[in-house]
Amino acid sequence: MNETPTPTQEWTIVSFGPDFGAITHHHAPRFRAYWDEESDIFRGIDLAWLTRPLPGSAVPVPGVMPGADGAKRLHFFAHEWMDYPLFALFHSDYLDELMQCAAVAVRARSRPLTVQKFSILPMEPGMGLVCHHEFPRGSAWWRVADCGWEIPASPTPRAAVRIKESSNHALELIEAHWEDPRPDPAAFDRLMQQAAATVEAWRAA
Repeated sequence: MNETPTPTQEWTIVSFGPDFGAITHHHAPRFRAYWDEESDIFRGIDLAWLTRPLPGSAVPVPGVMPGADGAKRLHFFAHEWMDYPLFALFHSDYLDELMQCAAVAVRARSRPLTVQKFSILPMEPGMGLVCHHEFPRGSAWWRVADCGWEIPASPTPRAAVRIKESSNHALELIEAHWEDPRPDPAAFDRLMQQAAATVEAWRAA
């Protein structure tokens, strides 16, 4: 994981890959979100489904920052607000300006490639994505059984793996998208077992 703090420490940008990662805003209103810059890892995943109004309100959070002058379109999703509620957050102009500043911070980052095999993107309690950065590159949804969150629907069939943990909670992995050709069934099962072990270790940490 490559972390690039801005000089003022207002923002911290984490790169899970060349085109996606996480951003944290350290000044009020403090929040964390994931960002995607037209990466292939989220192809076919409805990021708008993960870009929800502010908790307890119908105020939309700007999710898509259009690209201009050669910049790629930037999508923010799965926001986690630490200073909610703040009155200013209920004004769409304020939220739009805040996310525009977030876009500037992301686009100003350095772009080192990730060196880790897997990265974990938690999006809801007990649910998220696990991304594999080596061949075959791809991503899978992970979910703790009975966590209350449904895996987003897909127009194409997806294989699932159900793994029992030592704590007797079942961990479910469902393939999301492949950047490289999909592995054969045996290799797919081995990769999902490795991804599950990574998720379990992250949850236990």
